[in-house]
Amino acid sequence: MLCMIFSKFLLLMTMMLMFINHPLSMNLILILITITIALTNGFMNSNFWFSYMLFLIMIGGLMIIFMYMTNTMSNQKFQFSFKNFLIMFTLLIMLLLINFDHQMIHENISWSPMNNSSLLKFINLPSMMLMILMINYLLITLVATVKITKFYLGPFRQN
Repeated sequence: MLCMIFSKFLLLMTMMLMFINHPLSMNLILILITITIALTNGFMNSNFWFSYMLFLIMIGGLMIIFMYMTNTMSNQKFQFSFKNFLIMFTLLIMLLLINFDHQMIHENISWSPMNNSSLLKFINLPSMMLMILMINYLLITLVATVKITKFYLGPFRQN
């Protein structure tokens, strides 16, 4: 049941991402998608360490994207459209009510829980090199983004 709610929420967030044109709202949607994926992964594996690492890496990348986007865009006002929010909220309610069956509440979804040995396989040598590579890539991207920004000049693009 929880997996179905998360999957419908992910579908809604992905559809919302197509209609948004402001970088701040795009980052907010990407953060919500990241949180939902991390929660789903944690519930499926009954161990939240992998989802915690995934969440931290994704949030680090989103922070770099946020910093780059705020430096390249002009100072545009963020306009919240209540009409779009209402449409997406009703779409979410409709998605949750479609195929809702009372038997699904009592249904046990059999996932094979991740045991501690598979977590150790993720942290051991072959996979650890990939994790270190991702962390270094994010660090280099962060340093490069900070170096190309000139804080005293404001955004790159002027009106």
